[in-house]
Amino acid sequence: MFSFMASNASHRIFSGNRGQIGLKPASLLLFFAFLLLFVYLPTSESQATFDDPRIYINKDVADLGEPFSLSWHEPYAEQVWLFYRYEEEDFQSLSTVDASCDGYTLSKTRPGKWSFLIMVKYHDDIHQSNEVSVYVKSGGRGKAKSDLNLYTNRAFLKPGQRFALSWYEEDSGASYIHLWRRRADGDYEYVAGFDKKTMDGYGIVPRRIDLGEWYYCLTADCNGVQRQSNEIKVTVSDSAGETNNIWNILFVIYERADVGNFHKTFSEKQISEIYYYADNIKYTMEGITGGRMRIGTVEVVRISEPITSVSGDNGKGFRALTYGPGGDADFSDLLATRDIQCVVVYAPISYLEGTEGWYGLSPFTIENGGTPCRAMIINNVDLKRTYYTMDGVSYSIQIGIIVHEMLHLVEDNSRANGWSGFESLHSASENGYPNKNNENGDYPWHRDLTRDQLKNGKDGFHKESFYIRHK
Repeated sequence: MFSFMASNASHRIFSGNRGQIGLKPASLLLFFAFLLLFVYLPTSESQATFDDPRIYINKDVADLGEPFSLSWHEPYAEQVWLFYRYEEEDFQSLSTVDASCDGYTLSKTRPGKWSFLIMVKYHDDIHQSNEVSVYVKSGGRGKAKSDLNLYTNRAFLKPGQRFALSWYEEDSGASYIHLWRRRADGDYEYVAGFDKKTMDGYGIVPRRIDLGEWYYCLTADCNGVQRQSNEIKVTVSDSAGETNNIWNILFVIYERADVGNFHKTFSEKQISEIYYYADNIKYTMEGITGGRMRIGTVEVVRISEPITSVSGDNGKGFRALTYGPGGDADFSDLLATRDIQCVVVYAPISYLEGTEGWYGLSPFTIENGGTPCRAMIINNVDLKRTYYTMDGVSYSIQIGIIVHEMLHLVEDNSRANGWSGFESLHSASENGYPNKNNENGDYPWHRDLTRDQLKNGKDGFHKESFYIRHK
């Protein structure tokens, strides 16, 4: 738990602010021009060297929670920034991205029009791309809204392991059903055709060359109308079902809370800051642990449906969320299709009665298809001060909260793996690491504890403390 009282036992993150850009598209060029130390005013000849950047989107309509992809190809760019906006709001900075991308995948849980563009830096010249949009339809989050529905019995497997696809379309009007597949960065290829309207398990056995993410869908002529099903993602991985020190992290942001007479909402600026913390958590955790903990994928999902109840507790008198079907926060559909070891839940419930005194709570365990997923909750993004310095980089208390709670998850994971002889995360002072609230903060304590190098010779985490099971 990261509490007011225990705030001297926290951690860090890059100081800084992803921030809300708050500029109209036409103003973005001017905004970036002021960021440059030397402004290069190209001649018409130099402008002709580069075409205007282009961004592409793979669909113009999507269901709530349904993935869509953005692509661009700017191999000569020095830097590329991705921006988004909702409806007619101002554009916001989403992320700094690779110069070329064949599929930057997003999903949205707020219905309406979402627009995207990129800003590209060539030498000292900034170019703005075209704008692309997707309309997100209202409806159940994460559920396909089509006349065809495709199902699978497993989403993660090793080469040589069989999985099955099923469909039940007796009432759809389909006369003949076609199965397609594609790689994450590729086009659809035809697999097979079926005159069966019901298929209880079309078996597929991937080979070694099939490693990676695959997407499957159905198409059919339904009473004269061409229909396409939802997409099913299947991941073929050598590490499927294995235990290693790689943690995939999912950030789940509940944008608002409506609990009785309590109403609170994260601002767009606060949400953009959470994206910033997610961008830097890999460097943070791998740096502190000296590579003992490895961070794999990091994904951020926003949920517009509010938190309407806070019915759990952490066993120490603090109110907390319950998770899963029937709980205060149910994002089990997100976990079902992902190999996730850690969930960072943000919910704006600070100052709700019973939550006073803490910023972050952990550990919580959420079952994810038979694989335990470790979780934390953070209720506040208002704290702003540098907490400590690592390798010459200053980190804010906000990332310190994430680190603190993540190390609680490591404690819990270590006990599950059979090693509980380490010094407690909350025993810094007892082990000669007083938090003086200066630029070093808790960094020496976290570093030595996670690397098993405590200066008093006592035990810290073992390498096995970081090993966790994958789907």
